[in-house]
Amino acid sequence: MPTQRVGSDGRDKVRRAEDWRQSGANSTVSVPDTPAYHGIDAFVHVARALSAECAPGDLRVWGLDHEAAYRQLPVANPDHTFVILNTPSGPTLWRHNVLMFGSTASVWGYCRVADLMSWLDRCLLLIPMLHFVDDFGGVDSSNLAQSAFECSQRVCGALGLKFKLSKAQPPKRAHKLQGVYLQLGETEATVAMTPERAQRLDNQLKQVILDNKLSPKEASSLAGKLQFVTQSLFGRASAAALRPLYRRAHSAHFRSSKGGWQLSESIMAALDFLRRRLRESKPRVVRYVVEERAIIYADAFFEIGGRRYRPAEAEEIPCWGRTAPASFINGWGFVACVSGKTVFAELPSHQLLFVDNEPARHALTKGFTNDANMNKLLQ
Repeated sequence: MPTQRVGSDGRDKVRRAEDWRQSGANSTVSVPDTPAYHGIDAFVHVARALSAECAPGDLRVWGLDHEAAYRQLPVANPDHTFVILNTPSGPTLWRHNVLMFGSTASVWGYCRVADLMSWLDRCLLLIPMLHFVDDFGGVDSSNLAQSAFECSQRVCGALGLKFKLSKAQPPKRAHKLQGVYLQLGETEATVAMTPERAQRLDNQLKQVILDNKLSPKEASSLAGKLQFVTQSLFGRASAAALRPLYRRAHSAHFRSSKGGWQLSESIMAALDFLRRRLRESKPRVVRYVVEERAIIYADAFFEIGGRRYRPAEAEEIPCWGRTAPASFINGWGFVACVSGKTVFAELPSHQLLFVDNEPARHALTKGFTNDANMNKLLQ
């Protein structure tokens, strides 16, 4: 089905509109894991590694977008890609000769080619090439970045493929990559969300709240967009808020749509939280070198009045709220008792914390638990 759209060059163009997911064929496919992607954190990690070898302010970032992506790759057997398209005049039969949108096999097939392109650049040309599906890029010093940018395109052409010239991003200190703004400074990398994207996401979340309805398909699309941005800006701190959206996205398999898809209490709370975080989001700053770091060894206990309590026993403490903090002896890190003296720690901005139990470590790694109050603390 053809659709008219505006291309990256600002001109009108006609694109194909197909969605293999509607065929149900993906339910017959099983994959053991997910393809490896290089998110914005990978660009920051490369910048940190290269900063030790480059002069301050000498790092550059560049980006390329693969033309037509998986549509450049032919299918092994076109007899497997027949499509029935219903029209006012009756059903029509089509057969695709290239990988189709929405197919699990298309994602895996294309990512294998994208991995190969990145691997050739790294091994043959020593270019620190990264890619997130069909978005390619890298970080390098100012005297090598332009060469890396140009040679990556030549390698792509040698494979019979091509990048989209209208979306090419030559080496600069700052670029918009993967929906966020990445700036490489002298001593730190800054990741920020563009105001336009923040407004679009907020408008979409607001409309969902006003409609009081979110179907599984809409939830899947919304969670994917939010995951892309929140992971770059907030890391795991947003995982708890995205969980209700993913739960709704998968609910079509075990819940009837006859009752409608009204917003649940957990989804409403998640949308409110995400809107607030997006409005109040600050640029994420990552220093190349951390000169001062506090190491906190945490034990889940504290002592009041000569007796040791665990956090779960906080409500049983008879003098809780009436005892001066200076009398606490605890393993939570905010107060320490040394040689009879109570010391309040003034911690630097970079901290390394050790968790003394597996459930807590698991919750921090995932970003959420089954306890709503604990999720708010993690967020």
